[in-house]
Amino acid sequence: SGDPVHGVFVKERLAAVNRTGRWRLRVVSPQPYVPPIPGLPQRWQITAQVPRDQVVEGLPVERPRYFLVPKLGGYFHDGLMYQAIRRRVSQLHREHHFALIASHFVYPYGVVAVRLARDLGLPVVLTSRGEDILRFPKLWRIGDRIRWAHRHGTQFIALSEELAAAMRANDAPADRVTVISNGVDLQRFRPIPRDQARRELNLAPHAPLILGVGSIQERNGFHLAVEALPAIRARFPQTMLAIGVGVARHGEDFGRQLSLLIQQAGVAEAVRQPGKVLPEDLHRWYSAADVFIMLSSREG
Repeated sequence: SGDPVHGVFVKERLAAVNRTGRWRLRVVSPQPYVPPIPGLPQRWQITAQVPRDQVVEGLPVERPRYFLVPKLGGYFHDGLMYQAIRRRVSQLHREHHFALIASHFVYPYGVVAVRLARDLGLPVVLTSRGEDILRFPKLWRIGDRIRWAHRHGTQFIALSEELAAAMRANDAPADRVTVISNGVDLQRFRPIPRDQARRELNLAPHAPLILGVGSIQERNGFHLAVEALPAIRARFPQTMLAIGVGVARHGEDFGRQLSLLIQQAGVAEAVRQPGKVLPEDLHRWYSAADVFIMLSSREG
């Protein structure tokens, strides 16, 4: 993605591997084709504007387009993506002589990666990151495709023991699943004095601040914090709530419903929605907050 807050965890891992100097990376990040139609939802407008070719922190990135029918296309996502990129990936292999293919999210990317690896005679590594292995294997057709990919993959990475167990339960060989958690960039996510952070963000210096970070989707649970805020402010009248970092790229954006709920709860003056916050600026919000909340129903 060309969005600096979307998929940043994947970008950070690839950039870290690239900095070791032991591997040369080429990133192929397929994007659904979005026609230039006025009035599209904002998340689709963002997708349409993603550049096809880009260098991101020294990583050459290509974003070929493929056709995906909304709502229905997800069940055939892997086939549509594979057909759109297989010739380009084969061409890149002839030019660069890949040693392996690595994918993030077992569906659709992992399934596509396994198909490409079998075409090219290469080993393939699949990384699971959350609902791709906790929820998707239960879905019609998608689950069968994930299990097929696990039976034909070379090595497997999970972000946690829970995800590793789910990979093994869906036909990944137990002795080839390795847990590698996401890391934290301690230079970027560094604490600064609370008073300084609040001055830089133009926040009240002494009001208690509750912080929730994530895109504005119903599953991230920010509506629960809004619903609880009147009761919290009854005991601590100056309490403020800061939530969200931008528009949802996957799933329905919940911004309109959340704004209505804020008005109905009568807490508009106590809620800050900073909009899109770049990763390098998040440390100010964390440093300014008194309480961090994570109310999501699921992650990954």
